[in-house]
Amino acid sequence: MSFTLRRSIAFVARNSRSFSRLAAVSAPRTLAIPSVRPALQQQQAVTEMAQVIANAARSYSVGVNREVDDNGAVVWDYDQVKKLTKGIDRGNILLVDVREVDEVQQGNIPTSINLSVKSLQEALSLSELQFQDKYGFEKPPKEQEIVFYCRSGKRSTAATAIAKAAGYKNLGNYTGSWLDWASKSQGSI
Repeated sequence: MSFTLRRSIAFVARNSRSFSRLAAVSAPRTLAIPSVRPALQQQQAVTEMAQVIANAARSYSVGVNREVDDNGAVVWDYDQVKKLTKGIDRGNILLVDVREVDEVQQGNIPTSINLSVKSLQEALSLSELQFQDKYGFEKPPKEQEIVFYCRSGKRSTAATAIAKAAGYKNLGNYTGSWLDWASKSQGSI
């Protein structure tokens, strides 16, 4: 045993009531730093709860047990879109025709706005002011529910994927689209 170690042991024996007490006092201590983990867990729980509430509200507004497509968009049918055009259960739902202008001139679903699928990605990346200047109506906020339609449902499905990639979450797809609307609504509008 080295001289320094013997001297330290002797010092401890003389100056402390018990070696174990000194060991307990001189043992490495953990600092009492408040943990961020509970705060992060609480924030995550609040975020998850907000998502559950938003999904429940969305289910209520569009109908419980609705079919959802591969992009997570709620599938709409003729009767639901017809109610939308009549102002029944309209709420804050935007109906968007993603066909080209020449197709829209042949007919469109009442209350819809036109924004072609070819320009959708660029349009959704514009600022609100740029969007308003270019298209003549307000850019929909990301939390707004948007229902897309086209001629037969293919471009509207692509539009839901584009909007989802741009951060929109409340999406709908009228898969029957214009062909379904035109065949069922003749003389009923």
